[in-house]
Amino acid sequence: MGSRMRTVKPRINLEVIGRVDDSVVSHVLKVLRDFYERLEPDIIPEMVDVQVFARRNIMLGFLSSALEGVEAVYPFDEAYTAMHEAWSGIPKIYVCAEDFERLPRNVFNAALQHEAAHSVLHGSPEYYVINIPASLVTEFRRRGFTDEEVSHLAYLGASALKDLEASKLLERLGYVEDQVAFILHNLKMEASDLAAWAAASLNSKMSLIYLVHMLKALAASTPLLKSKHGEELANKRRRACSHLNSKHTQILQSLEEALEKAEGDFNEKMVSLLRAVLSSF
Repeated sequence: MGSRMRTVKPRINLEVIGRVDDSVVSHVLKVLRDFYERLEPDIIPEMVDVQVFARRNIMLGFLSSALEGVEAVYPFDEAYTAMHEAWSGIPKIYVCAEDFERLPRNVFNAALQHEAAHSVLHGSPEYYVINIPASLVTEFRRRGFTDEEVSHLAYLGASALKDLEASKLLERLGYVEDQVAFILHNLKMEASDLAAWAAASLNSKMSLIYLVHMLKALAASTPLLKSKHGEELANKRRRACSHLNSKHTQILQSLEEALEKAEGDFNEKMVSLLRAVLSSF
């Protein structure tokens, strides 16, 4: 009796949008089932919606329409391989067959595992609306930040915190190899990233927003730095940040420390991180 019993949770409601080969759908389900079967029963969500799209542009258009009117700034990032949200109260994972074809299989699998981790840890609406104390918003305004910029910082900070928490869970479940491949893939610096920094570095506010974006990019790697791949990850992180000068590198390091040391529930951690962001300005 060495085989594991298959869990009845979560109920996966899968919808295919466009013409997607059955083998892709089967693969997506297999990766997700393997993930949920590794979890303790009491933390498995009751239900997860999964949408598999034939084409990436259709997926992004669908997301834009689905989240229209939602009171959040920048609710998803078009660069993501797979995506997760929970505005309806049910965790929902979006993935695209085009990415299945274009990406190394371990990177695609890791992207799915990452979003599945979010469905466990961040599968309800409160993780997508940050309640920032009025006094902190006032202080940001006093320092010259618009409300939209504060919302953007909150979104980036929340994404960093969620990615850190998701990566910790994945590391605990034994998904080190795939996740390292995924992180190394994501930490590639593109010409557009360097151009964005060239523009942002001319303005102190934009520089800070860029650094919090970098915090988000680095967060998932933190729990894996002590793995056997730690040196490779550390080198990749250094290369990804090599365009920053010593001052901005120090600010980014201080934000990483604040992220790791944040305590309390999710919102309390976020407020603590935002205070650290403002203090670094």
